[in-house]
Amino acid sequence: MSTFSQLPAAKTVADVGCGNGLLSLAYHQRHPDAALYLYDESKAAVASAQLSFAANFPQAAVEILHRDGLVGVAQQFDLILINPPFHQQNTITTDIAISMFTQAKQCMHADSELWVVANRHLNYQADLKKLFRRVSVMAQNAKFVILKVMR
Repeated sequence: MSTFSQLPAAKTVADVGCGNGLLSLAYHQRHPDAALYLYDESKAAVASAQLSFAANFPQAAVEILHRDGLVGVAQQFDLILINPPFHQQNTITTDIAISMFTQAKQCMHADSELWVVANRHLNYQADLKKLFRRVSVMAQNAKFVILKVMR
């Protein structure tokens, strides 16, 4: 994905709702010196991300943690990546994403960047503009949008 070349070189990176770790794996490939912190509420996702890093980058500086987003995380990150889920069982909802965005803001300093990869039809820009000063569309196609968000 060419958009990955636009991501900043960050010292600390959080991948919230990391799933199998795909975003962090791609980031690590370009920026191997970054300290990565992956979070997911699913134990299966955490196990999958651990296996992905073990198979691809066993020496990576990565912590993969089972937790509900960034709840209770005091650390501030230079870069936060989120590909928010929009299903909770059989219900389509943006509540989880909005919670993730709010949590991310608490873990950002003045120069931090939040990058969101989302299904385009969910229009997260409106929600993000309520929480943050700067929301920019970095890429989009018929299905997805990539947003860069700053405090």
